Amino acid sequence: LKLQFLYLIEAYPMVHASEVLTAASLLLNAALWAAISAETAAVVPGLLDPRFRAHGFCAGRAETDGVNSFEACFYEDVIGAAVLWLLARNVLSTAGYQQQTLKALPGMVLHGIVHYYQHVTKWPDHDVADMSHNTDLKMLAFMVPFTASFLHSVGVGAVWGRGGLAAATLAIVGFQIAFVPPLFALNYVNTWIMLSANAVMMTRGLGRPRDAGDTLTSALLLAVLSEPLLEAFWCDGGLVRWGGHALFDGGLVLLELTRLATNRLRETGALGSARELKLE
Repeated sequence: LKLQFLYLIEAYPMVHASEVLTAASLLLNAALWAAISAETAAVVPGLLDPRFRAHGFCAGRAETDGVNSFEACFYEDVIGAAVLWLLARNVLSTAGYQQQTLKALPGMVLHGIVHYYQHVTKWPDHDVADMSHNTDLKMLAFMVPFTASFLHSVGVGAVWGRGGLAAATLAIVGFQIAFVPPLFALNYVNTWIMLSANAVMMTRGLGRPRDAGDTLTSALLLAVLSEPLLEAFWCDGGLVRWGGHALFDGGLVLLELTRLATNRLRETGALGSARELKLE
């Protein structure tokens, strides 16, 4: 066993901290959907937080919780997009990352608009096991452009082309129609948006040494992806009083801001001399 362990260390002498954090983010996603699947299939009834089970999100209401989560999400996304636009165009303008940021902003605004629609209409509010709404034309007319626009905003089309974007959209929506209750449809798409953004980030980073900026963005990604798990299990337990799902959207804005800032530091050479954080 000792020889095998030494061989692994020699074959993979260093694992960057950002890669460990990314792996942890994937495990969190897997845990969330394992819990949702167990609840949906009635394998473990009552596993999820009652509010999350009823609404698909940890959605606070102003009259009972002091904050309306979906309304707060709208303002976070729209104001965050405006701030990022100003920074990308001026203060943190970068040759390599400015266009990536600007392309992500329409998706961020659309994300906020969808949450405002939820605030106004209280959608979705279906039974957790009700699959009948998945084939509604209204649902399909919404989910296909919604998914495609977000995948495009995180760079799927830029990295894998229009064919890759179309294939990814159809695969994600097709699986959602067949297996995901409409109550969790937006949560499902959110998961794929984050996974796709991470895959794009890793693809664009190929051939470039990992640095402290990668560690910081991966740590923030892990924090952002921890939030839906807290929604699923600890909404009424306390998360809703801190804003509920609004914490997730605020985290997305902060993550994009951090990516923009770290890429600016790379282009100025500030991260080039930084000590890389690695786990041996």
